[in-house]
Parts: sequence; structure tokens; C-alpha cells
Amino acid sequence: MSWTTEHMDCDLLVVGGGIAGLVSAVQAAESGMRVLLATKGKIAGGASYFPKKASLGIQVTKGAADYAIFKEEIERVACGMNEPRIVDAYLQDSPHKIGLLDKIGFRPWLRGDNRPACFARHPRDIYMIGGWPEAARNARALVEGHERITPLERAGLVRILGDGERVSGAVFARDGRYLLVRCKAIVLATGGLASLYRHNLYPNHIYGGGHAAALDAGCSLVNMEYVQFIPGLLAPKYKVLFGEHTLRFCTGMHDGCGRNLFADLPESEAAGMFTQRSAYAPFSFDYASRVFDTRMMDAIRAGSDGVRLSFSPALYEERSAFYAVYLDWLREEMGIDMCRDEVRVAPFAHSCNGGILIDEHGETALRGLFAVGEVASAIEGANRLGGNSVGGSLVFADRAVAKAEHYVRADERSPSFDVLAAEFGAWCGQFHAESALTAGEVFDATREILSMDASVVREHGALTAALTRLEALQAGYSPLTQGFDAWQALTMARVLVLAMLGRTESRGAHYRADFPHTDTRIYRQIVSSTSTGIAITRTYA
Repeated sequence: MSWTTEHMDCDLLVVGGGIAGLVSAVQAAESGMRVLLATKGKIAGGASYFPKKASLGIQVTKGAADYAIFKEEIERVACGMNEPRIVDAYLQDSPHKIGLLDKIGFRPWLRGDNRPACFARHPRDIYMIGGWPEAARNARALVEGHERITPLERAGLVRILGDGERVSGAVFARDGRYLLVRCKAIVLATGGLASLYRHNLYPNHIYGGGHAAALDAGCSLVNMEYVQFIPGLLAPKYKVLFGEHTLRFCTGMHDGCGRNLFADLPESEAAGMFTQRSAYAPFSFDYASRVFDTRMMDAIRAGSDGVRLSFSPALYEERSAFYAVYLDWLREEMGIDMCRDEVRVAPFAHSCNGGILIDEHGETALRGLFAVGEVASAIEGANRLGGNSVGGSLVFADRAVAKAEHYVRADERSPSFDVLAAEFGAWCGQFHAESALTAGEVFDATREILSMDASVVREHGALTAALTRLEALQAGYSPLTQGFDAWQALTMARVLVLAMLGRTESRGAHYRADFPHTDTRIYRQIVSSTSTGIAITRTYA
């Protein structure tokens, strides 16, 4: 890859083309800022727009009387792993931010079935969005037609530039060249890291690049062990969202050899387990029905290609909106009938509840650098309350832009491009030029390692072996010759494994088979980068 051959200047750099990035860009442009909207894939091509799901929900505070109830629900589900100031910001702002979805091309509607969101005990207003192809077309037309937004697709973030206290720019890899961007503030909206795993419901470029760049720039990460896994379809069509609510009508689960994985349970107990598991999507240690996920993973680690589920015909007799919308979409759009077809599922990596440590304005430890959406650690904790993900993107994108405007308007001299290029060149000096591995080999190996040893079921021996293999991969790989994508992926894979090793208990999305209990002490794990490597420290409540 050649040295920086192109320079770009802007007020605000937004990295990420999903909902969080688009809202950030539009709000900034409307306030008069010159925005560069850079994305690894294409505009409106992130996880928010992944087409193989029926719809997304956004849960908002239902009036003043709901404030305390909603806060209790978020904190209960988070198991002490959340930041109260950030929760308060969400509760205050969420009812007023739904209109931001209209600004980027969605047409949200209020769901009317009064069903509580995943992990919630109380119903409240949930707005829905869908129609991904149309919404994506609307967003792209809006960006391309806006005089203050410059779109930059196929641009991979390599490094965030700054003096250790204040952000000044960034470097991207694009079309075999390095691109140098100078700016007054940056909003990272790069999404999660689910594509570090073999099975995931994300585009392949969502592997934690934003996390890695922020960590390298001096920011901290938190709650990284809480990666959510949900059942996803392997067959009859791969990488399609599985509606967990259908498990209420599940009549059995078998491995690849036809063995009933619940043969040891009385029929009524197995039915009760399926019913409980139908109430929430992500795996959680906090429910007895975790056995559904752990036995599925045990079968896969023993060699089964997923597990087969069978369903009662009564599934299609249930016509409440929550079932009908999903089942009709599954049949009409995906061509799947769950009673006719063989339904085979496995744990799919989904949301990461942790991320870059931010304040209630979305700002990180580096002044002028903001993180919004799934790349940030927002209101989530050990579990994620359903319907809060998109809502959090709206609230904190809006807050981040409002705070970023102060940096853009400040009369501060920006470093010259020569100074920024010299900083990047000095940083590149730490990497060796020879590479024994290609980027493809690294991604394939990383996904296999994490999928087997750092997913639903975790234990010390397997995690330690995984870490050793990941370190060997990183030692044999040169980002200078093979690209920084795989290097960032390896960095984040190591972060995940270290965080999973560090939490010697089971809580929420984190299950340690060798520590199958929940510690009475409540602590969060802070990940930072030091001169000697990745460090993890505990902060106790």
C-alpha cells in the first residue's frame, strides 16, 4: 500500500454508514458543519440495514410515570454493569428522538400489541422500522444530495490521529492507498464486532475496527465479555434471523445424529423450558432455560452441524401481530415454512453489550472523539433490554453532534497535513514488513477460534488455548503488507478472550462453565492499551 496520496479536510468526520452514523451526519450538516461520512462498506450498509430480519423495534420511555420503572428494568437486566448517567440520558431523550429516523429515510410506526420487549416485564411504546431496501435507497439519496455531506465508501479506518489529549484527524485505507483526513471532531459509529465469529447476523466488515482504533488512540473499553448470541438459521436458508418467540411451539431439539438433546427431561419440563426460552432472544445465564443454548453449543463442539428444531402446526394458528409479522415475512420473503422445512439453528453472534467507554454525551477520553451506536458502551450491561439499541443510537448520536459542535466552532489551529503524515509514519514504524499469513487466513482462523472457544460456553483451558493461537497469528502477520483489517480483528479477538478470562463468574451473556455462579461483588472490567500490551483492570461498585 502506498503512502498517503490524498488529503481531505472537514469539520466533523463521521465513521460508519448505519443508523448512528447517518443520524450523526445529518444532524451535523443541518447545524452547518462540513461533514465527511466515511464507511468501510457502503452508505446504509451496516448491521442496521442487514436485510435478513423482519423489523427492528425502538423502545422509549412512556411518560413521566414510566421513568423510574424503565430505569429499574434497564438496571435489573444490566446486572450492575451499566452507567447510571448514560441510562438517565436515554430515559430523558428517547421519546423525542424517533423523528430522527424520518430524517434518514425510515418510516417508523408504533407497535400496537402491548407486548413487553425482550427481558422487560412492563410494556411500553415500541416503534418499529423495516423495509430495508427502500430505507437504504432513501438514505443514499439524502447523503448524495446534501451539499454539506461528502460520502466516502470503501474506506477502512486505520488510525485516529491526535496528541494524546485532543483528536486532530484520521487515516483510512482505500483502493490500495492511504487517505489522510484532518478534522476538528470525530464521531465513531462503526458498529459492533459480530463478524469476528463464523456465524453472525452482520455484514462481514463489522469486526471491531472502530474499537481497535479507539483503543490504540488511548480510549478505554468496558464490558467486552458481554457478547450476545442468538439462535440463527443455518437451514433451510443461511443467516436468517430466527424468531425466538416461535420456541413456545417447539416440540423437540435434536443433534446431527438425531439424538434428542432433552431426552433426560420429562416432556412437561422440556416444554416449560422451550416456553421460557421463547420470551427472550439472546442467551443469558440469568435464566434456567439457558440449558437450551448450552446444550446446543455442546452438541456443536462435539461435531454436530447445528441442531434441528421441530414445531407443532399450532405455530401457524397463532395470528397475533407479533407472530404473524415474523411468520408471514419468513414465508413470503425468505420462502421458509417452519413446520414444512427442516429448521436447523446454531448460536449466531449478535450485539456486543460493551464497547468504548463514553460519557452521557457520547464523548470518549480523547477530547473531540465521540462513539455512538454499538461501538460504544451505552445503557447496556450484562444483558441488553430489547428495543434499546436503535434508540440509543438516536439519542447519543444527537448528543454527540451537539457537543462536537463546540470543538468545530472553537478557534483552534489544526495541525498541518505534514505533521499528521509524520505522526502516522512514526506509528507505522512499529510493524515488521514480512508476513507469513494473508488477511484471509487470519480472518478464517480467528472466526473458527472464537466460534468454538469464546462463544456461549467458556472455560479457562479453551480460552487460554485460544489466546495462545491468536497471539501466534498476530506475531506472524504484517498489516503493512497485508492490510490493517485483519490486524484490528486479531486485536479485538484478543480483547474478547482476555475479558472472558478475567471475569471468573457467570452473569448475563457471559457464561463460564468452570465458574457457574454469580459473584456477590459487582465489578466492571476496563480494557486499555499500554506499552506492554492489553491491560484489564477491575472497577468495583
